[in-house]
Amino acid sequence: MKNCCDFFLHQEFKYDLMNFNSEHFATFVRYGHAVSNQIPFKKRNEAHKDTTQTLLLIMQQRMETEI
Repeated sequence: MKNCCDFFLHQEFKYDLMNFNSEHFATFVRYGHAVSNQIPFKKRNEAHKDTTQTLLLIMQQRMETEI
């Protein structure tokens, strides 16, 4: 988990309850999929595909710039 967190150091994110909240980030870091069960009308444990894709893209870009 620490390695995953390191990719996001100094990265700022705009908070959005529906699409990018702290639970999305925490579950992505731990499990690799952005999930939030804080949103009442969404299915429980359903990955938020757009948020997951965005976080994966950020990680990929950081890896490419470090090489």
